[in-house]
Amino acid sequence: MFPFINRSGTITPRLALIRRMAEFTGLYSWHWTPAEAEAFTSHLRSGPKPIMVSTTRGYEIPIQMFCAYISDSRYGWLEEREQRFGTVPQQVFHEWNTVLHVAEYEGDPRSRPLHYDEVQRLFDAADGRAEQIRARRMKGSVSAIRGAALVKTLYAYAYGLRRQESRGLDLVDLRRTPTNRSWN
Repeated sequence: MFPFINRSGTITPRLALIRRMAEFTGLYSWHWTPAEAEAFTSHLRSGPKPIMVSTTRGYEIPIQMFCAYISDSRYGWLEEREQRFGTVPQQVFHEWNTVLHVAEYEGDPRSRPLHYDEVQRLFDAADGRAEQIRARRMKGSVSAIRGAALVKTLYAYAYGLRRQESRGLDLVDLRRTPTNRSWN
């Protein structure tokens, strides 16, 4: 029907999230209130496997979108629901009850991106290691220089390639050509 929509990557997870919230609350979506939404996210943030703050925000957005959809007066079902059930759906996440951006990086602190100074220290350490090996006239200086160049490439070329992408790099990928516009 809509070939541009990736059902398994977009619709299916969002639908599963809405079903999880409905199951958690035990209510139909037109009975949800901000209190149910807060209880749902609090439940997800606690327990044996709590979700991260960034994941909480990622869950709030599809629920907001769903509530905006079911409470949109353009579809004509608000009047129908009010007549049949005596209530209409409402938005459950507002500015006052959603997760705020309080830090530059909200993910797991063990896997945060490096700051500029840390990247520079990493580059200096890689270069220093190659220089030490070369100064001692030991084997491995070429490998150390190649390793330093690879570390710099991974950070400078695309500001952090994935491991699989870096493993498949070839010298031709780093040349400036009319078809390789990543250097422009």
